[in-house]
Amino acid sequence: HWPSDVLAGWCAGFVWAMLCWLAARAWQRWRGQRLNGDSETGD
Repeated sequence: HWPSDVLAGWCAGFVWAMLCWLAARAWQRWRGQRLNGDSETGD
């Protein structure tokens, strides 16, 4: 492998990991707001 190919693979992996992390974080925030909203309307 050329060094540029290895670097491109690492960069692509980093971007993929960041996208997965951001999606998981957004999902957790959405779920947290949804759960908090449900408990407030239940009172």
